[in-house]
Amino acid sequence: MYNLNINKSSVVPTNLIVGRVLDKPFDKFSFKIFDGLDPLDLTGATLEFRGVTPDNKKVISTDVKITDAKSGEIEFTIPSNFYSASG
Repeated sequence: MYNLNINKSSVVPTNLIVGRVLDKPFDKFSFKIFDGLDPLDLTGATLEFRGVTPDNKKVISTDVKITDAKSGEIEFTIPSNFYSASG
């Protein structure tokens, strides 16, 4: 499980995730989101993941499953458009 903290002054990614087209079944990730030291309550939240492929294409997915809203826990399966073209 990855820990994501939304209360940071740095914009440098601390948990960079790199994927390859054939990484299955390792394309599903669990996250726990914190605001400082406290789990972020996601009750009623709408979440999305954004990324940039190596060819600088911006990708967005709203297919995020909240597994425990009060504890800030989510699950995300990386869709195929998050990967760069094969080759």
